[in-house]
Amino acid sequence: MTDGGALTIGAQATYTLTVTNIGQNASSGVITVTDPLPAGLSYLSATGSGWSCSAVGQLVTCTNPNSLAPGAASVISLNATVLAAAYPAVSNIAALSNASDLNLANNTTGDPLSVSGTAAVSITPASGSGAQQVFQAVYSGAQGYQKIRWVQLLFAVAPNGGGQAFCFLHYDVQGNAFWLYSDVFGFFVGPVTPGVASSALQGSHCALNTAGSNVSGNGANLTLNMAVVFKAAAVRNVYMRAMDMTDFDTGTVQRGTWTQVAAPLSNLTVSPASGNGASPTFTLTFPDPPGFTGSALGWEEFLVAAATDGGGQPFCFVHYDRAGNGLWMYSSDVGFFLGPVAPGASSNALSSSACSVNTAGTTYQNVSGNLLLNVPLTLKAPMSGTKQMYLRTMDALSRDTGWQQKGAWTIP
Repeated sequence: MTDGGALTIGAQATYTLTVTNIGQNASSGVITVTDPLPAGLSYLSATGSGWSCSAVGQLVTCTNPNSLAPGAASVISLNATVLAAAYPAVSNIAALSNASDLNLANNTTGDPLSVSGTAAVSITPASGSGAQQVFQAVYSGAQGYQKIRWVQLLFAVAPNGGGQAFCFLHYDVQGNAFWLYSDVFGFFVGPVTPGVASSALQGSHCALNTAGSNVSGNGANLTLNMAVVFKAAAVRNVYMRAMDMTDFDTGTVQRGTWTQVAAPLSNLTVSPASGNGASPTFTLTFPDPPGFTGSALGWEEFLVAAATDGGGQPFCFVHYDRAGNGLWMYSSDVGFFLGPVAPGASSNALSSSACSVNTAGTTYQNVSGNLLLNVPLTLKAPMSGTKQMYLRTMDALSRDTGWQQKGAWTIP
């Protein structure tokens, strides 16, 4: 028995079975060749001059009623599909029988072959630390990168998560889309096409900057450059996994380690940070996390008060809903938020005994990675005296800065 070389999952295996009469006399009676194909090989066909072949399950049987002269040979070509079960090696054994054959010692032949499959090749960098990193993950498809079904990248203490928070990224090769398993929601979120800006793919420990991520393929290799932002400090193993279109699964294999550093929270600012007057216009600066500039997610807040809880005195509390592009104002007169009103729209809805917002004069813009809110206020008599100015945001990574005191203002 000879073969066509090393096998690949999903491809075709071809075996050549040669029956040779090495005796002194011609054979008589039917010559029978049986080949119980091993798991991992699925019968396709078997042909040869004078041979009649068929298969029942894994057992291939070929018969030839013709006599074989001394020194003569007859050839059978056997074809089979290589399945995932053949990985990483398979051995095929065939046997010959004939009533006139008195030497049974040479009636069996075997052919062991290695089997290559889709692989999770490497991650670069394979070790290090940081809050942001573009990880290059390389996967190899046994039949080319186009035949890979999906690939995964996991940052965790163990392949099953180990009972601790993890970062689990998934790329659907056939659909050309990123997904992320959110441990916050308990399911995959997505899909998002590589290169498209989105803040949707995030969990408690990480987010994928999809705008800064890309995918390419060449021959067998599929290369993913994934821009990951970490939201929590941790030491994690880096695991990779792939499944191809034959359903061959590499399983989860460790390819590196990473020390996660939590991406720093934004430093918020207000301008002017001090002064006095009843009708100031404040410029509020809320930096976006790198890679998520302009993401329509989260909210921003501005509080002019004696303390973050109001301090038992009248206060002015403005809220901007970034996703809905709406201004709100908390009114202690009625005990709830008033709004929404779009920035630039004329309205007197955002008004209380403490203050009012000039919504027509309010603007917002994204500048150099920052959201700038220009908010004209009228601070009324009940607020007279020196008050602190506080800023707060829920950013695109769903992180709450908490109140930050950034200045003071004196109301006449």
